[in-house]
Amino acid sequence: MPSLFEGQSTATGVGSGLLEQINKIINPTWSYNTTHGPRPKGNMIDRMKAEAARQKQNADARRQQQQSQGNSVNDILSRLEQLQDPSRYMMDQAEIDRQAGMAGSQYDAAIAGLRSQIGNAQSRASRYDTQLNDMYTSLSNNLQGSVPVVQQQFADTKAQTADQYKQLEGAITDQYARSQAEQEAMYKRLNIEAAAEGTLPQQMRDRDFFVNTAKAQGNTMQTALGQEERGATEFSRQGSQIASAEGTNRRADLQAQLQEMMAALESQIGQQEAAKAAAVADARNSLSGSMQKNALDRAQQDFQNYISMIKLGQDLKGNQQGGSAVQSPADVAQRALNLGLGSGEAQRLQNVFMSGIGGNEMILGGLNPETGTAATKEALARQIVESGRQQGMTQAQLNVLQTIALEYFGRS
Repeated sequence: MPSLFEGQSTATGVGSGLLEQINKIINPTWSYNTTHGPRPKGNMIDRMKAEAARQKQNADARRQQQQSQGNSVNDILSRLEQLQDPSRYMMDQAEIDRQAGMAGSQYDAAIAGLRSQIGNAQSRASRYDTQLNDMYTSLSNNLQGSVPVVQQQFADTKAQTADQYKQLEGAITDQYARSQAEQEAMYKRLNIEAAAEGTLPQQMRDRDFFVNTAKAQGNTMQTALGQEERGATEFSRQGSQIASAEGTNRRADLQAQLQEMMAALESQIGQQEAAKAAAVADARNSLSGSMQKNALDRAQQDFQNYISMIKLGQDLKGNQQGGSAVQSPADVAQRALNLGLGSGEAQRLQNVFMSGIGGNEMILGGLNPETGTAATKEALARQIVESGRQQGMTQAQLNVLQTIALEYFGRS
């Protein structure tokens, strides 16, 4: 239905407002514009649906933005934790051991030389032991083997001596027999046979005396030869035993000298190996310390670079929004407004921040209570965020609080 006042001239003041209200009551599909006149509108239900859709869309957008901001902060914190982990820059333990082992290589030549001396000493000792054994065993065997020869020589000598004295006895007997025959013949020629009775018995006694003397001398010679034989035989036997014992003693002395030399060389090897182990341990500790320091420095540098990137992004965003980083607690509320919070939220965030920095022992003392070392800026900022979380702040508010805390503690 057309408006009752359609076609009327534009009005101002109370009349125009009344005119517009009348038109809305009569025809909800028309709205009177005091500047441009009446314009068509949807009905009330359509407008309510449109408003509900708009509010839902805005709520969805805010929810998505809060979730995105929450994920972004969590991702940033997770990334910061990863960057602060120095293990990715740490050298493999096997590589540390390999490089540390190179420090002990300077002792390897000396140790090898000492072990070579031990090997050479053992070889020489073995060779000398064989020579001594062969020499004294040969001497002992020769002396022992000479016993039958000596015995045979003396047996032959005894036999020859016995024959000689037997021949001497025979010669004496023969000589006296011839002398007696000649005397008997002479007495018979001289026809004085009666004189023989006084001479011949005396000659027989002389013969027996000389024969017995020869026998006694032969027996004495046999006895002397027997004694010499026993002496020579015993000398050979004892010489064989002495040679065997001397060979054993010489070999024992050689082994004692070898053991003494090996003990001295082994002691030197032990000293060299102890020095090598100490050098390797020192090198390993030095490498581990330097590698750990390098890894920590590099991880900290990565952390600083990442923080610098975040700060740069926040600064650019702050410049676009007309804001600046927090320098003092007085800047917190304005910074929260610049970061998109409402005035009430900004004031609440200001209160949370002030209570956080004023009542937290870690922030006041600047020390990590667990380690006793200086607390990191991130740890201090985390205390502020945790205070906000305990007071029921939303994720979006916590994200802003996180940003402000990092800025305040100088880590943004």
